[in-house]
Amino acid sequence: MKKNILIILMFCSSLLVGCSSSGTKVRMLNERSEYEKQQAQIASVKNEEFNRQPSKKAKVYVVPHELPSGDYFHGGWIEVIYEKEKWTN
Repeated sequence: MKKNILIILMFCSSLLVGCSSSGTKVRMLNERSEYEKQQAQIASVKNEEFNRQPSKKAKVYVVPHELPSGDYFHGGWIEVIYEKEKWTN
């Protein structure tokens, strides 16, 4: 009986000791990915204001015609971007 109680106490104490030892936490994946540096850069960018000028587009109607491959194109509208969007701060 004493032997069983002693074994149970040793088992419980080993669980408490194992769980209570907390060393410094090293997050190796975060260190290698330089996550903290990226967060600092993102935070500095968030403080700046950026303005977006939308791209300039035009709708063009393509008339029905026969393509060089012999297929017939029934015509339709396409949207052409002639100037890309711009970001300014």
